[in-house]
Amino acid sequence: MSDDLFSKLNIKATDFDFSKILKQQQPAIPDFTKTEAYKQIVKEQDEKHQRELEERQSELEFREAMLATLKGIEKNTALLTEMTTLLQKSNEKRDETFQLMIEILEIMKSKNPEEANNKFMGIMEKIKTFTDHASTVQSLIGMATTVYNALPFN
Repeated sequence: MSDDLFSKLNIKATDFDFSKILKQQQPAIPDFTKTEAYKQIVKEQDEKHQRELEERQSELEFREAMLATLKGIEKNTALLTEMTTLLQKSNEKRDETFQLMIEILEIMKSKNPEEANNKFMGIMEKIKTFTDHASTVQSLIGMATTVYNALPFN
């Protein structure tokens, strides 16, 4: 059909440079990267990205704090369980064992590292002279060490 049109007009299709014609028909694309609107969009995207990073960091810190808290609770619960078990199984020296446990807990009332260290060392000396099952002695040493290490200045 297009050949008929060219032949009626007595023109050859090869006489036309279609690539030039197409280039002339395409409008120039303006460079929007220099406009204020573009700069504002980029700025808003950067701010949004920064907020997302901060939110992720905050969430990560929260999760780490929660994990540390749960580990602390687990450790404290284990200590209480161990104390209960120890009191239930030590028949002969139950009162002495209970008194040592009270002294171990007294470490927590220390006002400074020196006082805590003195109490801890005193308890260790008492535990050394404690004549009961080796497992009881080991448990008491573990309890004292746990309480001592839990102090904020250690």
